[in-house]
Amino acid sequence: MKKDAVKKRTLIWLFAGLLVLLAALILLGVFLYPHKKKPEEEPQEIRYHLANYEENIFLNKAYMSFQRDLTFSSSGVEQIFSYEEDYETASKECKFFLDYFHTVINGDYDSLPDYYVEGYFSQKPKFTMQMIYEPYVIFHSVSTEKIDGVEQTLYNFSVQYRIFRNNGTFRQGVSSNTAVPQIYQLIKTSDGSYRIYRILEVRIEEDS
Repeated sequence: MKKDAVKKRTLIWLFAGLLVLLAALILLGVFLYPHKKKPEEEPQEIRYHLANYEENIFLNKAYMSFQRDLTFSSSGVEQIFSYEEDYETASKECKFFLDYFHTVINGDYDSLPDYYVEGYFSQKPKFTMQMIYEPYVIFHSVSTEKIDGVEQTLYNFSVQYRIFRNNGTFRQGVSSNTAVPQIYQLIKTSDGSYRIYRILEVRIEEDS
């Protein structure tokens, strides 16, 4: 009986010793090999090109070879509009975006606030000429929302475009040559013109 008790006690102490050793090894492993995030958890760093406020982008042959006309879709009808040739035949909504992209492409940051509701910018924006190409606008829907206690109609457009050699002075969060859509919500002012009330980012779900 005593032998069995001693044997049992020995096994218990041996088991306890193994647990202590295992815990020590685990702690040692944590310190020697700290946990690293999986590659898919690591935020991708976007490298922007250097901003050159003196550059004339219309002298860039690569950019000028891209499709720069606006593709505008409404009520299932999709058309391509050139700012120089098709402006007069475009709808009022289409003209708004033709003017908007024309302003951004030309780096006219002084005029940009005119496309937004008053107070949209906390400080005056400044950006270089933007090598935007393949602009694509789709009229999405109409919704209503109370703004400052007044029921307002919002005109929702899906807007996407690519920026060649994006320097981040106009739009951040997207790499060069990458089309990431946004939702532009426009309202009509008392004179019937459009203004951007809000821009919503569209979250793209990647397949796992």
